[in-house]
Amino acid sequence: MPERDALVADLLAWFAGNARDLPWRRDPSPWRVFVAEAMCQQTRIAAVLPRYAEFLARFPDPAAMAEAGEDAVLALWSGLGYYRRARNLHAAARTMVADHGGRVPGTPGEIRALPGVGDYTAGAVLSTAFGLPEPLVDGNVERVLSRIFAVEGNVKRGAARKAIRDLAADLVTRGDPAAWNQALMELGALVCLPRGARCGDCPVAVHCGAREAGRVDELPELPAKREPVDVELAIAIIDGPEGVLFLRAPEGGFLAGTWMPPFARVEAGETPAEALRRAGAAAGRELGSFRHTITHHRIVARVFEASGVPDGADVRWIREQDRPDYAVSAMAAKALNLQKPQRLLHTESGQNAHP
Repeated sequence: MPERDALVADLLAWFAGNARDLPWRRDPSPWRVFVAEAMCQQTRIAAVLPRYAEFLARFPDPAAMAEAGEDAVLALWSGLGYYRRARNLHAAARTMVADHGGRVPGTPGEIRALPGVGDYTAGAVLSTAFGLPEPLVDGNVERVLSRIFAVEGNVKRGAARKAIRDLAADLVTRGDPAAWNQALMELGALVCLPRGARCGDCPVAVHCGAREAGRVDELPELPAKREPVDVELAIAIIDGPEGVLFLRAPEGGFLAGTWMPPFARVEAGETPAEALRRAGAAAGRELGSFRHTITHHRIVARVFEASGVPDGADVRWIREQDRPDYAVSAMAAKALNLQKPQRLLHTESGQNAHP
């Protein structure tokens, strides 16, 4: 077993000279860190960086976000995916304004009570922004600690899961909490990779039980991935004089809370036109199709010109120039892009373009 104080010292020394220059590290104030953690979950940092400054310029503090409303937050979030994170971020900002004087709370109990905040986010914000010795465990940390300490068993449950969390809780007390937690994640992101780990570049290789045993590629032990689910969707593009018809995707389904053209899942034995009738749209000419993935769902979407207005839905006619003001998902953008060549074709052939 590695000598823990020596392990911490070696990793912190490496981090001091190799940490990436990230904006929330340059200014680790609580709100900036809180926003960064929300944006980076399940999204590559490279995708977050161009959006982070824009997001903070629009929402420099919890009060600005709470006042703006959920639609404004979702609109600026468009393209980052996993929209529930944005909705939780907005709900957390409202709670901060209502219950914490417009500030990110700095105690474990208070921050864990915010909407959407679990142990990982709490640990990240409390350690990075407040300097508290709170552990955090994400996929990178699981991988690093399971290899260094040669933890056997499925790290997502049972004794192995507890062992990882106990290690994280102990190690964070042995050095600067902010630097230590970030160093663990940095090592997992840059060196201790899921496949092709760069053991020759690892600053703590001498402490690694998996490397000594020749088991780096075997650890951590993870549960089997969920089998992908194939889904066919039909999407209706309904033109009107005030733009294209959008509806707010309902709770509990794909892209909940975002704006989409009317759509329906095509069930077994059903045609896309029949599926769209259930959504209150009458399908016309097919414009094309595309593939899209959401979590473990492999989607084939077929897009149709259509007519009608769904009953009882939260609908809105949105002009192209106004779409940046709405949370229009990447899947909706793909569907609308299929309409553009058709508009050009109508125009070039001397016919009237759609209004």
